Amino acid sequence: NNTRRSCCATMAGQRTAVGTVVLLLTSYTCAKPEEWHNDLSIANCTTTALGCFDNLFPSALPQREGTADSYKGCASNCFSKGYLGVAGIINGQDCWCSHSDEPLGPPNSKGCDLPCIGDADVMCGGTRAFNEFSFKCNPPAQTFACSSDTNTCVQTVDGPFHSPTCDETCQATTTPTPSHGPLGLSSKILLIASCGVIIPYFLFGAMYLKFVKRQSGTDLVVHKGFWTILPGLIKDGVVFTIGGCKPSAILYAKM
Repeated sequence: NNTRRSCCATMAGQRTAVGTVVLLLTSYTCAKPEEWHNDLSIANCTTTALGCFDNLFPSALPQREGTADSYKGCASNCFSKGYLGVAGIINGQDCWCSHSDEPLGPPNSKGCDLPCIGDADVMCGGTRAFNEFSFKCNPPAQTFACSSDTNTCVQTVDGPFHSPTCDETCQATTTPTPSHGPLGLSSKILLIASCGVIIPYFLFGAMYLKFVKRQSGTDLVVHKGFWTILPGLIKDGVVFTIGGCKPSAILYAKM
Protein backbone atom coordinates (compact mmCIF):
# COMPACT_ATOMS: atom_id res chain seq x y z
CA ASN A 1 0.00 0.00 0.00
CA ASN A 2 1.01 3.67 -0.12
CA THR A 3 2.05 3.69 3.52
CA ARG A 4 4.35 0.72 2.99
CA ARG A 5 5.72 2.11 -0.25
CA SER A 6 6.51 5.45 1.34
CA CYS A 7 8.93 3.88 3.80
CA CYS A 8 10.00 0.65 2.13
CA ALA A 9 11.96 -0.47 -0.88
CA THR A 10 10.28 -3.24 -2.88
CA MET A 11 12.33 -6.12 -4.20
CA ALA A 12 11.74 -8.04 -7.42
CA GLY A 13 8.54 -10.13 -7.36
CA GLN A 14 8.53 -13.90 -7.67
CA ARG A 15 5.66 -15.89 -9.16
CA THR A 16 4.66 -18.97 -7.17
CA ALA A 17 1.98 -21.47 -8.21
CA VAL A 18 -0.34 -22.77 -5.50
CA GLY A 19 -2.68 -25.27 -7.13
CA THR A 20 -4.34 -23.40 -9.97
CA VAL A 21 -3.66 -19.95 -8.44
CA VAL A 22 -0.52 -18.02 -9.35
CA LEU A 23 0.69 -15.67 -6.62
CA LEU A 24 3.06 -12.75 -7.11
CA LEU A 25 5.20 -12.56 -3.99
CA THR A 26 6.86 -9.22 -3.31
CA SER A 27 9.30 -8.65 -0.48
CA TYR A 28 9.91 -5.32 1.22
CA THR A 29 12.97 -3.91 2.92
CA CYS A 30 12.06 -1.17 5.37
CA ALA A 31 14.46 1.21 7.01
CA LYS A 32 14.06 2.02 10.66
CA PRO A 33 13.52 5.75 11.37
CA GLU A 34 16.89 6.00 13.14
CA GLU A 35 18.61 4.78 9.95
CA TRP A 36 17.47 7.85 8.02
CA HIS A 37 20.26 10.34 8.47
CA ASN A 38 20.57 13.74 6.88
CA ASP A 39 23.74 15.70 7.50
CA LEU A 40 21.79 18.96 7.81
CA SER A 41 24.07 20.08 10.61
CA ILE A 42 27.01 19.99 8.17
CA ALA A 43 25.67 22.11 5.31
CA ASN A 44 22.69 24.21 4.26
CA CYS A 45 21.61 23.20 0.77
CA THR A 46 19.26 24.32 -2.00
CA THR A 47 18.15 21.88 -4.71
CA THR A 48 16.75 22.03 -8.25
CA ALA A 49 14.72 19.06 -9.46
CA LEU A 50 15.84 17.61 -12.81
CA GLY A 51 13.19 14.91 -13.25
CA CYS A 52 12.82 11.13 -13.18
CA PHE A 53 15.45 8.91 -14.79
CA ASP A 54 15.83 5.18 -15.21
CA ASN A 55 18.35 3.40 -13.03
CA LEU A 56 20.88 1.52 -15.12
CA PHE A 57 23.00 -1.47 -14.14
CA PRO A 58 25.32 -0.73 -12.57
CA SER A 59 23.67 2.25 -10.90
CA ALA A 60 23.41 5.42 -12.97
CA LEU A 61 24.65 7.39 -9.98
CA PRO A 62 27.98 5.94 -8.81
CA GLN A 63 28.03 6.38 -5.04
CA ARG A 64 25.43 5.66 -2.35
CA GLU A 65 25.64 7.89 0.74
CA GLY A 66 23.14 6.58 3.24
CA THR A 67 19.47 7.45 3.34
CA ALA A 68 17.61 10.75 3.30
CA ASP A 69 14.05 11.90 3.78
CA SER A 70 14.27 14.81 1.31
CA TYR A 71 16.30 16.26 -1.55
CA LYS A 72 18.01 18.67 0.84
CA GLY A 73 18.95 15.83 3.17
CA CYS A 74 20.48 13.83 0.33
CA ALA A 75 22.29 16.92 -1.00
CA SER A 76 23.81 17.52 2.43
CA ASN A 77 24.90 13.86 2.60
CA CYS A 78 26.65 14.15 -0.77
CA PHE A 79 28.20 17.54 -0.01
CA SER A 80 29.64 16.24 3.28
CA LYS A 81 31.46 13.50 1.30
CA GLY A 82 32.87 15.87 -1.32
CA TYR A 83 30.33 15.28 -4.11
CA LEU A 84 29.21 18.43 -5.94
CA GLY A 85 27.44 16.98 -9.00
CA VAL A 86 23.96 15.64 -9.67
CA ALA A 87 22.38 13.60 -6.84
CA GLY A 88 19.34 11.39 -6.75
CA ILE A 89 17.01 9.39 -4.52
CA ILE A 90 15.66 5.95 -5.33
CA ASN A 91 13.31 3.61 -3.43
CA GLY A 92 11.91 6.59 -1.53
CA GLN A 93 15.00 7.05 0.65
CA ASP A 94 18.30 5.79 -0.80
CA CYS A 95 20.62 8.72 -1.52
CA TRP A 96 23.11 8.50 -4.38
CA CYS A 97 25.77 11.03 -5.44
CA SER A 98 27.94 11.90 -8.43
CA HIS A 99 30.37 14.45 -9.82
CA SER A 100 28.36 14.80 -13.02
CA ASP A 101 26.99 18.18 -14.15
CA GLU A 102 24.21 16.52 -16.17
CA PRO A 103 21.43 14.04 -15.29
CA LEU A 104 22.43 10.38 -15.56
CA GLY A 105 20.28 7.68 -17.16
CA PRO A 106 17.43 7.88 -19.71
CA PRO A 107 14.30 9.87 -18.73
CA ASN A 108 11.40 7.93 -17.23
CA SER A 109 8.14 9.83 -16.88
CA LYS A 110 6.30 7.17 -14.85
CA GLY A 111 8.92 5.32 -12.81
CA CYS A 112 9.17 7.73 -9.87
CA ASP A 113 6.14 7.00 -7.72
CA LEU A 114 7.48 6.74 -4.15
CA PRO A 115 6.95 9.82 -1.94
CA CYS A 116 9.83 11.21 0.08
CA ILE A 117 9.79 10.26 3.75
CA GLY A 118 10.01 13.89 4.83
CA ASP A 119 7.61 15.33 2.21
CA ALA A 120 4.80 13.18 0.83
CA ASP A 121 4.08 15.73 -1.91
CA VAL A 122 7.51 15.18 -3.50
CA MET A 123 8.56 11.96 -5.21
CA CYS A 124 11.83 10.29 -4.19
CA GLY A 125 12.30 7.89 -7.07
CA GLY A 126 10.83 4.45 -7.57
CA THR A 127 11.96 0.86 -7.38
CA ARG A 128 13.96 1.24 -10.61
CA ALA A 129 14.17 5.00 -11.15
CA PHE A 130 15.87 8.04 -9.63
CA ASN A 131 14.48 11.46 -8.93
CA GLU A 132 17.61 13.42 -9.78
CA PHE A 133 18.43 17.00 -8.79
CA SER A 134 21.28 19.46 -8.77
CA PHE A 135 22.22 21.20 -5.55
CA LYS A 136 24.27 23.94 -4.00
CA CYS A 137 25.40 23.80 -0.39
CA ASN A 138 27.02 26.33 1.90
CA PRO A 139 28.96 25.15 4.95
CA PRO A 140 27.46 26.45 8.18
CA ALA A 141 29.24 29.19 10.08
CA GLN A 142 31.76 27.86 12.56
CA THR A 143 30.66 28.14 16.17
CA PHE A 144 32.56 27.58 19.39
CA ALA A 145 31.84 26.84 23.04
CA CYS A 146 33.73 26.35 26.30
CA SER A 147 34.51 22.68 26.93
CA SER A 148 32.94 21.37 30.13
CA ASP A 149 35.98 19.13 30.74
CA THR A 150 38.89 21.53 30.29
CA ASN A 151 37.15 24.93 30.07
CA THR A 152 38.98 25.58 26.80
CA CYS A 153 37.39 26.95 23.63
CA VAL A 154 36.43 24.16 21.18
CA GLN A 155 34.50 24.08 17.90
CA THR A 156 30.93 22.76 18.12
CA VAL A 157 27.88 22.54 15.87
CA ASP A 158 25.70 25.01 17.78
CA GLY A 159 28.08 26.93 20.05
CA PRO A 160 27.19 30.44 21.27
CA PHE A 161 30.46 32.03 20.08
CA HIS A 162 31.74 32.77 16.57
CA SER A 163 35.28 33.54 17.70
CA PRO A 164 37.81 30.70 18.16
CA THR A 165 38.72 32.31 21.50
CA CYS A 166 35.10 32.20 22.76
CA ASP A 167 35.45 35.92 23.46
CA GLU A 168 38.02 35.09 26.15
CA THR A 169 35.30 33.72 28.45
CA CYS A 170 36.78 30.23 28.99
CA GLN A 171 39.01 29.73 31.99
CA ALA A 172 41.39 26.83 31.47
CA THR A 173 41.55 24.31 34.28
CA THR A 174 44.94 24.41 35.97
CA THR A 175 46.48 21.73 38.12
CA PRO A 176 47.17 23.10 41.61
CA THR A 177 50.78 23.07 42.71
CA PRO A 178 51.19 20.40 45.38
CA SER A 179 51.98 21.71 48.82
CA HIS A 180 54.96 20.26 50.60
CA GLY A 181 53.33 20.87 53.98
CA PRO A 182 55.13 21.85 57.20
CA LEU A 183 58.75 20.94 57.89
CA GLY A 184 59.44 17.43 59.10
CA LEU A 185 61.04 16.63 62.47
CA SER A 186 64.53 16.12 61.02
CA SER A 187 64.34 19.42 59.13
CA LYS A 188 63.30 21.22 62.30
CA ILE A 189 66.19 19.70 64.26
CA LEU A 190 68.68 20.72 61.57
CA LEU A 191 67.26 24.24 61.43
CA ILE A 192 67.42 24.65 65.21
CA ALA A 193 70.99 23.29 65.27
CA SER A 194 72.07 25.69 62.52
CA CYS A 195 70.49 28.77 64.09
CA GLY A 196 71.05 27.95 67.74
CA VAL A 197 74.52 26.36 67.76
CA ILE A 198 76.58 26.72 64.57
CA ILE A 199 75.89 30.37 63.83
CA PRO A 200 76.56 31.56 67.44
CA TYR A 201 79.67 29.35 67.50
CA PHE A 202 81.28 31.23 64.60
CA LEU A 203 79.81 34.64 65.47
CA PHE A 204 80.76 34.80 69.14
CA GLY A 205 84.06 33.03 68.45
CA ALA A 206 85.03 35.70 65.90
CA MET A 207 84.06 38.49 68.33
CA TYR A 208 86.18 36.86 71.07
CA LEU A 209 89.21 36.55 68.75
CA LYS A 210 88.85 40.12 67.54
CA PHE A 211 88.26 42.01 70.74
CA VAL A 212 90.03 39.79 73.27
CA LYS A 213 92.83 38.14 71.25
CA ARG A 214 93.20 41.13 68.87
CA GLN A 215 93.13 38.89 65.80
CA SER A 216 92.15 39.96 62.29
CA GLY A 217 91.52 38.60 58.80
CA THR A 218 91.29 34.83 58.46
CA ASP A 219 92.53 34.47 62.04
CA LEU A 220 89.02 35.38 63.15
CA VAL A 221 87.86 31.88 62.13
CA VAL A 222 87.33 29.83 65.28
CA HIS A 223 89.66 26.82 65.39
CA LYS A 224 91.19 27.84 62.09
CA GLY A 225 93.72 25.00 62.17
CA PHE A 226 91.00 22.38 62.39
CA TRP A 227 88.97 23.84 59.50
CA THR A 228 92.16 24.07 57.42
CA ILE A 229 93.02 20.36 57.68
CA LEU A 230 89.38 19.17 57.54
CA PRO A 231 89.30 18.75 53.68
CA GLY A 232 92.40 16.55 53.86
CA LEU A 233 90.89 14.44 56.62
CA ILE A 234 87.75 13.97 54.55
CA LYS A 235 89.84 12.94 51.53
CA ASP A 236 91.80 10.39 53.58
CA GLY A 237 88.55 8.98 54.96
CA VAL A 238 87.13 8.53 51.46
CA VAL A 239 90.32 6.82 50.24
CA PHE A 240 90.32 4.58 53.31
CA THR A 241 86.68 3.60 52.69
CA ILE A 242 87.18 2.91 48.97
CA GLY A 243 90.24 0.80 49.79
CA GLY A 244 88.14 -1.60 51.84
CA CYS A 245 89.00 -0.02 55.18
CA LYS A 246 92.56 -1.37 54.97
CA PRO A 247 95.33 0.96 56.14
CA SER A 248 97.91 1.75 53.47
CA ALA A 249 101.62 2.38 53.78
CA ILE A 250 101.07 6.05 52.88
CA LEU A 251 98.71 6.52 55.80
CA TYR A 252 101.17 4.78 58.15
CA ALA A 253 103.94 7.01 56.85
CA LYS A 254 101.81 10.13 57.56
CA MET A 255 101.15 8.84 61.03
